Amino acid sequence: MKRVLSLALSLVMLLSVTGGLGLTAYAGDTYYETEDNDDYSSADYVPVNSTIYGVCRKYDRKYDYDWYKFTLSSPAKVNVQFSFNRADADGDWSVYLYKYDGNGDCTKLDHKYVYVYDGSYTFSSLGLPAGTYFVEVRALEGRGYSASAWGRQYSITPKCSYVSNWETEFNDEYTSADPLSMGETRYGVCLSYDDSDLYDCDWYKFTLNSPASVSVTFTHTKASANGDWVVYLYKYTGNGGYSRVTDEDVYVSDGNYTFPTQGLSAGTYFVKVYGYSSACGRQYGVTVNYAVGRPGKFRVSSRGSNSLKLAWNKPAGATGYQLQRKSGNSYKALATVKGTSYTHKSLRAGAGYSYRVRAYRTVGGKNYYSGWVYMTAYTKPATPNLTGLSAIKSGHKIKATWKKVGGSASGYQIYWAKDKNFKKVVSKTTVSGQKKTSYTGKNFTKGKRYYVKVRAYKTVNGNKIYGAWSNVRHVKAK
Repeated sequence: MKRVLSLALSLVMLLSVTGGLGLTAYAGDTYYETEDNDDYSSADYVPVNSTIYGVCRKYDRKYDYDWYKFTLSSPAKVNVQFSFNRADADGDWSVYLYKYDGNGDCTKLDHKYVYVYDGSYTFSSLGLPAGTYFVEVRALEGRGYSASAWGRQYSITPKCSYVSNWETEFNDEYTSADPLSMGETRYGVCLSYDDSDLYDCDWYKFTLNSPASVSVTFTHTKASANGDWVVYLYKYTGNGGYSRVTDEDVYVSDGNYTFPTQGLSAGTYFVKVYGYSSACGRQYGVTVNYAVGRPGKFRVSSRGSNSLKLAWNKPAGATGYQLQRKSGNSYKALATVKGTSYTHKSLRAGAGYSYRVRAYRTVGGKNYYSGWVYMTAYTKPATPNLTGLSAIKSGHKIKATWKKVGGSASGYQIYWAKDKNFKKVVSKTTVSGQKKTSYTGKNFTKGKRYYVKVRAYKTVNGNKIYGAWSNVRHVKAK
């Protein structure tokens, strides 16, 4: 008798672990349905980010619906995962996601048919407010090919991340639009339902307290697929009315889009997003920002062998500027200034430095930034020291000798003149190579005095950047 009872208990335990009898079992964050969970009032509770297993069964005169419940303590991004072992068989489950509205009422958020031969399915991300939610699973004979879903174990996992920058359903009308703060990105998904009576568009709202230039950016992951979003910008006109400011089709295959800057008056504005085809179910982002133009004509206004003065033109509305210098493969902060120039000091002679600058506008204590403008600039080569000047009788030559400059240089330029102010230059010579430290000129007039100076140069993109002139020496030709 004890042996029979032991075998019976073992069978019950085995079936409860596999979900066969629908008994409750716990294994960390894993749960099993408890029959009867056939409507929302008897739904099995599953904590978010946990998994519950279940089976839809067919009885002689009854079909088995399974209901599950999870709660959100604050707004969150939610992905419901429906998992099972794929099989080459016909059959499907009909899976619904509902929001509980109270007083026994539920609103359908999403619905998908999940086929046995397709494998597991993860619902599109949804931004949901705090509250109670239900997942209903059905396997119905009426669809004609649900038989293989009956008796097949599945699992439900409500994946949840508590975030504040996702849309919250239902934001399908301007009256329920999600708020947008300047500089904030809101993420969302336009859902595609398997029910023809459902559709999803997303509304967002921002307010301008005074006239301003505004940019609206729509971001998403580019893909080789058909489909697009239609993005509208409206101004609220009061009494439930609004007027269209602009709209644009943003295609999945084209990548991100920034609307042309709009000069807007004070008031309330809406951004509406409507998805079509493969754009449905695909995550996007909407960002509204005060528009600040990029700095113009980023340039070197003056340079030395150890410094660079950088300058740019002021765009309208700019409060100040951020300047960064490239170090390795990334840019590091260099300075934040109010004016339109900055001198970078303690640099190497003849060296190149990469910079970027952007403007910002301060509104309400918060900075809003333009895009970056890039430039690479070079310091002048160092100044050589002219150490010697000697006259050679044969060929009436004059040999100039100097000390190699430090830093980086491409070569040297030598001037010969009949006066110390070099108003009467008689010869110019360029020699390449930083290590070159002398040059001999010839065919000078015997008995005449000649003045000589030398400077280093750096070749950048075919153009020469010259350093300062050396000291001057003079000698009479023989």
